[in-house]
Amino acid sequence: MSIMLAVLTDRSCGEACWHAKEEVCRCECGGINHGILLKDGATQPSRHSKIDGKAYQLIAVGDYRTINGKFYDMVKEYPPKRTVEYIEGKPFHYYWESSDYGSPLKMKAASKAQCVLWSELSVYKGLSNFEFYQNKPYLLWKAY
Repeated sequence: MSIMLAVLTDRSCGEACWHAKEEVCRCECGGINHGILLKDGATQPSRHSKIDGKAYQLIAVGDYRTINGKFYDMVKEYPPKRTVEYIEGKPFHYYWESSDYGSPLKMKAASKAQCVLWSELSVYKGLSNFEFYQNKPYLLWKAY
């Protein structure tokens, strides 16, 4: 029943599931991660999110320059978005951009609320608004 609810609610797994805030799991894990952080010695599962209707897993957190560099290094490991014939029949590859619909990698700025709630962003938790916008954290997501 919980797996069916997860499909119907289309909710990604997160803090509420990991701490079993509700009696019945209603997220995409189908109960596998439900209450996992209530057990001694348990480690937090990877964070997932739906972006443009596609499922992504969080793989990195950091400043803009770091995450942007990782994005462009990693995106070349995937087939190009499109290839066209260039001068003298040589191919020219158009690689994915983070803003492209269906991109295998997404780079997103973290919100101040995420910095307060997510353990992955705990370094940014106590920043003032000015400090936060000067040092805004970015998230790198990978499609799965």
